[in-house]
Amino acid sequence: MARPGHPRRSRVSRANFCGSVSAGAAGRADAAPGRSKPTVSARRRKGSAGNRHLNMRILLLCTGRYAESMPRTADHDARRTQIIDAVRGLVASDGPEAATMSRIAASAGVSVGLVQHYYASKDVLLADAYDRTLQVQQRRIETLVASEEQARGRIEHMVLGALTQFLPLDHDRRDETILFDHFSSVALRQPSLREAWQRTDDVLLARLREAVVNAEECGEAREGVDPDDEARRLLAVTRGLARTLLLRDDADEVARARRVLAQECASTFSNPCRQYGS
Repeated sequence: MARPGHPRRSRVSRANFCGSVSAGAAGRADAAPGRSKPTVSARRRKGSAGNRHLNMRILLLCTGRYAESMPRTADHDARRTQIIDAVRGLVASDGPEAATMSRIAASAGVSVGLVQHYYASKDVLLADAYDRTLQVQQRRIETLVASEEQARGRIEHMVLGALTQFLPLDHDRRDETILFDHFSSVALRQPSLREAWQRTDDVLLARLREAVVNAEECGEAREGVDPDDEARRLLAVTRGLARTLLLRDDADEVARARRVLAQECASTFSNPCRQYGS
C-alpha cells in the first residue's frame, strides 16, 4: 500500500500397457497331456480380438471417455479451480457440512477419484480453497491500489478501498467471507490450518502497518499513532463488520458498515498529505 514519492519498503507478499505370455507358461500349455496345440489361425483370431480390445481402449481415451482419470498437464490448474469453485458454492449455499468429497465431486462434475487425486484430504482441499480465494482478493486490491497511486490519491483511500474488499458487498465477496469464516472455525481444531490462518494474519497486518508508517512519513497519520496498534484495530473492525453483514445485509446495514469503516480509516489518516497536499 505504499505510494510514489515515499520511502519504499519491500512489499510483503504474497501408464503404458504391455503383456505377453511367459515362455514357461507357453511350454506348460504345449506339454499338457490331452491338449492340442492351437492352430496358427486360432492364434491369429485370438490376437486379432486382443488388438480390437486395445484399439477400442485407445479410441475411448482419444474421444474423452478416460480423459477425467488421465487429465493433460495443462488441465491441472483448471481442474483444481473447477473443484475449488464447487467448494465455495457448497459452503456458501448449504454450509460447511455440505462440502463432502462426494458432493464436491458432483457439483464440480467430476468423479470422487479425481478430487482425491488432487487433494488427499478435505483439510488439504479447504486450505487450497482458502489460499486461492486470498489470491483473488489480493489481485483486486493490487488493482485498486495501483489506480490510487497513479492518481496520487491519499493513503487513507487506498487502505479504505483495500479493506472494503473484505466486506461481503456482492455475491462473490459474500461467498469469500463465508469460506473464510468456515476456515477460521476449522483452524481452531486443526494446527496445520491454524498456521495458514496465522500466516495470512501476519501478511495483512504487515501491509496495514506499512501503510501507517508511510502515512507518518508523508504527514497523513495522526500524531502519536502506533502503526502496530492501528493495523490490528483496522483489521479487527473490518472483520467484525464483515461478520455483521453476513447476518444483516439490508441496505441500511451496508451503508452503516461503509460509514463506520470510512470513519475508522479517517481516524488513523487524519492529516493532509505533505507530498501531494491532499
